Amino acid sequence: MKTRLFLFLMLLACLAADCLAANETTLYLNKTRGFAPFRYGCEEGLVIENLTDTLQFDYLKFGEDINKIEIVFRAKNENANPLKKYPYYDSDGRKNHVKNPKWGFFITTPADTVVVMMQGNEEETLPEPTPCLDIRVYKLSDGSSHAKKFISGFNPYDKDNIWKVTVNEGIIGIKGGDTGIQEIFNLSLGKDLLTGFGYIAGWGARLVIDDIACTLVSDSDNERNRLPFIKDKIDEYLSQSNDMMEGYWTIYDRDLEESLLKMGGQYVMACIKNGDDYIFLYLDGAVVNQNAWTPGDEKIVLHPTPFRGLYDVEWTDSMKEKLKYEIRAQRGEGETLLFQFPYQSSKLRLRRMP
Repeated sequence: MKTRLFLFLMLLACLAADCLAANETTLYLNKTRGFAPFRYGCEEGLVIENLTDTLQFDYLKFGEDINKIEIVFRAKNENANPLKKYPYYDSDGRKNHVKNPKWGFFITTPADTVVVMMQGNEEETLPEPTPCLDIRVYKLSDGSSHAKKFISGFNPYDKDNIWKVTVNEGIIGIKGGDTGIQEIFNLSLGKDLLTGFGYIAGWGARLVIDDIACTLVSDSDNERNRLPFIKDKIDEYLSQSNDMMEGYWTIYDRDLEESLLKMGGQYVMACIKNGDDYIFLYLDGAVVNQNAWTPGDEKIVLHPTPFRGLYDVEWTDSMKEKLKYEIRAQRGEGETLLFQFPYQSSKLRLRRMP
């Protein structure tokens, strides 16, 4: 097991992934909102199915300034039935079987990786064996490990458990349970910045994750407010900008549920970075309530999430009221931005103008 964990750590060093960065941001990932930038998100959830004899994982690489996290999620290993064995194949293509395959999650820093592995099992008791969950924490920097066995408070087999992982002031806290959560481990990681978090499926496992709530906090102090100084000099400012988001944008295409959301015009806007946000300033194109719109008015605000290229959105409608429900924007192919309005069952794309 330790040899394979070492190989797994080497893989992490070579992994290219999207970066996270935020002062304090919470992102919710589930079957409705999707799981990007995780690689294995699908309609069932975040699913890591391992038919090989090596560890399979999905991983988020954080930005360089994350020092606190709180991650809550639901997880189950569907291939965890004490009466069954599950197939996997070795590197020569030979078929093998394993009972109660392992799964886990991990946290990385520049100097260390902490891996938490779970396995459903049976405690030898009379008159019959008692289901239990074995949990072991590995700290790869010094090779240490700590194990605990739980015979209550968890579903050890193929049903959901809730997990909560926190890192604060260099201490990792791990809690979990099926109907409530209980403390599992608290251990020191050192006051280093955090570089990533991910999930592992052992050979034969089919890990299904859902309802991820991820809060990240950074020490970054990047508070700037340049907007009042450049509204009157937009052309000059944008001509000197090297930021690919800054520029002139307009409506590209849309798929709207007209009974819930209608466009107020073919807007032309200027996008300007303001601190960590991007502000889209109205320039032209209003049709509905046209007299209320003046060039320089704020139309859209993009707030960065922990995931690069994904934003929370404040959208001001044609009547100059902010839409109440969740809106997300994501960088798309070419110089486009995809806006998703889940409550209104609508989508819209902006295109950056030459």
